Amino acid sequence: MKLKINRRDFLKSTAITSLYFAGFGLPSFANSGPKKNLVIIMLEGGMDGLCAIPVKGDKKFEKLRSKINLDKILSLTSDFDLHPALQTFKSLWDKNLASAVHATSIPYTGRSHFDGQNLMQSGGKIPYAVKTGWLGRGMKLAGLTGNGLSANDTYGSCLTCDEQLPQEEEYVVTFDIDGLDDCGFVSVTGSWDNFSGWGATPDNYMTINLINGDYEYVVLCVDTSSDGWWNDIWSNSTVVSPTLGGDCDFIPDDEFANYGFTVSGSDLIVSSCVESECTYNGDANGDGLVNVTDVVLTVGLIINGSTFTSDQLCTSDLNQDGLINVTDIVFLVGLIINGTASNYNDDFIDIASEAIIEVDGNNLNVIGIGGSVSGVELTLNHDNNFKIELENVDISNLEFASVKKINSNITKLLFVKNGLERIALTKGDYEITNAIVVSGNGNNAKEIHSNIMYFPTEFKLKSAYPNPFNPITTLEMEIPQTGFVSVKVFNLVGQEVASLVNTVVEATSSYQLQFDAANLASGIYIVRAEALGSVQTQKLMLLK
Repeated sequence: MKLKINRRDFLKSTAITSLYFAGFGLPSFANSGPKKNLVIIMLEGGMDGLCAIPVKGDKKFEKLRSKINLDKILSLTSDFDLHPALQTFKSLWDKNLASAVHATSIPYTGRSHFDGQNLMQSGGKIPYAVKTGWLGRGMKLAGLTGNGLSANDTYGSCLTCDEQLPQEEEYVVTFDIDGLDDCGFVSVTGSWDNFSGWGATPDNYMTINLINGDYEYVVLCVDTSSDGWWNDIWSNSTVVSPTLGGDCDFIPDDEFANYGFTVSGSDLIVSSCVESECTYNGDANGDGLVNVTDVVLTVGLIINGSTFTSDQLCTSDLNQDGLINVTDIVFLVGLIINGTASNYNDDFIDIASEAIIEVDGNNLNVIGIGGSVSGVELTLNHDNNFKIELENVDISNLEFASVKKINSNITKLLFVKNGLERIALTKGDYEITNAIVVSGNGNNAKEIHSNIMYFPTEFKLKSAYPNPFNPITTLEMEIPQTGFVSVKVFNLVGQEVASLVNTVVEATSSYQLQFDAANLASGIYIVRAEALGSVQTQKLMLLK
């Protein structure tokens, strides 16, 4: 019977103690005298020696492992401490009944968790090459006798330990994969539940036993020309995997490009998955031509948030990143203008490292850092009175522009222009909730990081929050220019009860300060804020 003891239960337990942690010698176990039990606990997870027995006074460790309660940590030796949850182990340590071995490892460098676990249990050099465990072999060599018991809590606590646990039936999965004849060695490596754990190689006739469930995998085409390649087949192999989000991507919505299959009540033969041939030529409407109609169609689908068909993904995802956005439009415009995907504008100098999107009053601008911006795709959230205008904006040489009001509160914009700076004129307040900025032309088009900066046009005292309050509330102001700012609080009879700021403040879109009324009585108070010749007031209600 197997009983798997998880880490949390282990730490809480007062009956079980750890025997492998820090290098101070092991307690002796004799073959004579009173019967003794040797307990080996192998933790499967992130609990490690550095957590259980940390080095004293290591500031970097304290920062990285800040969740350890350092105030309650136990002192073990002059050099090492002990995790505060290991109280029982500490008592046995003090009685010289337990010791620890610190920083042990194995030479295996593969990525399979279960291969590594097999080597830890068997003491072998190659996964599954040794069929016996290191402890059993050690007892035999030492002439020790006894019974071994492995416990697993998957089925609950071990009460009788002589009952047979039910085992889920396994099915034979055979991989029949074509097109890998040039590989010196082939390994199929897979996972389930985001956890690496199984593999098939020629050594096992490309078969593996698996229970019912969904599985993902990639194929490793291994270079066997160098000695020792078997120690790390990942670094000596080419990974064969599907196109991310393509026909053969088992879970197209995640960030991994993996093949996959489902085991369901029978043996299974897994064959190669063949993806459809994609022609990334920009012909979104499929009329055999690449022109402005394809731009209009693709932009319309982007602006409206429509779902692209598989054929459109194959034609319009020109940078082949699994997404269709303004980057592909910049690529497409270059393709149309120049007839190829190469750079279409010799005047384009540098690709910007990043960009700043400015919301400055009625002006919406984008500025490239270290180079020019060639495309922008934005989503704006706004009130019902929001307006956006292009007619008064210099859009000479603008290769493409599209503005779409999705509903009364959302507008999407897409612009393509080499050296784009000024985007639009706006009326009303809005917030940019999504931004994609592109630099480069043609096949050099790439998305760059962007920062959004909001610049106020007039002094404004925003609503305090919370209000009513007890006893602290936050005041926020928009200050368009650097200048003298005064903020004071008065009671209803005109007496000043607090002066919050009375100095020069730099221009900012969000200047915050707190009003602490802990020493004041409940009631209504007036905030008076003055800046740039403007005075604004607001009522505050203190409730205690």
